[in-house]
Amino acid sequence: MPDISSRKLRILVVEDDGNIRRIMKDLLSMSGHDVYVAADGVIGLKYLQSDTFDLIITDLGLPGINGWDLARASKRYQIDVPIISISSWQGKEAEEKTKEYGIDIAIWKPFRIDQVQQAINSLCYDR
Repeated sequence: MPDISSRKLRILVVEDDGNIRRIMKDLLSMSGHDVYVAADGVIGLKYLQSDTFDLIITDLGLPGINGWDLARASKRYQIDVPIISISSWQGKEAEEKTKEYGIDIAIWKPFRIDQVQQAINSLCYDR
């Protein structure tokens, strides 16, 4: 993954698929970011209750607390944190629901890493 920007971000990645979680952590860390990972929504929420982040990337179909509810709950702890969802849940209903739950950008699986890079640039650097 090419360098996204010179500003280091604190990113929380919440993803139950171990391969995707590991790849996201490795690629984002190689770009110089501090990356925290959680395998489910409950662990993700614990991170949000005790720390602050520049960005949250979450799957929507998570065990424990799903990504929809995690996104909504995150706004209680950090109202302005941007959220990217990565999920296989697609369709008009899912797209409408993203705004309702405070998700800024939805990326649908299967995805390319450049889509994640573009979303990060848009939310964290192009403002």
